[in-house]
Amino acid sequence: MTDDRSETPPAGEPIAATGRTVTGRTLVLATVGTIVLVTAVFGAVLGFLLPRHAELESITVNGATVVVSPITGALYGAVTIGCVLLTLVAVVMVASRAGNGNGG
Repeated sequence: MTDDRSETPPAGEPIAATGRTVTGRTLVLATVGTIVLVTAVFGAVLGFLLPRHAELESITVNGATVVVSPITGALYGAVTIGCVLLTLVAVVMVASRAGNGNGG
């Protein structure tokens, strides 16, 4: 008698009882989304606390003066980290395709 519980399902087959498959791309995008969301929350907290405790009402970023608030803090954090992470993901995707001989 064989024990089938020790076998792992082949790639692309549904896992657990959900009927869904988890691919590397899905996992990476979910991780990036989670990091961007956490950064936005952290930026909102800083945008709330800085005007009250550091008496910082506005900041200048690339020549543009921005009022410090939870919304601007969240937007700044999410956009900055989102751009950096998505750029890194794009570089890895291009390098992966070039390494496999499928690119360009």
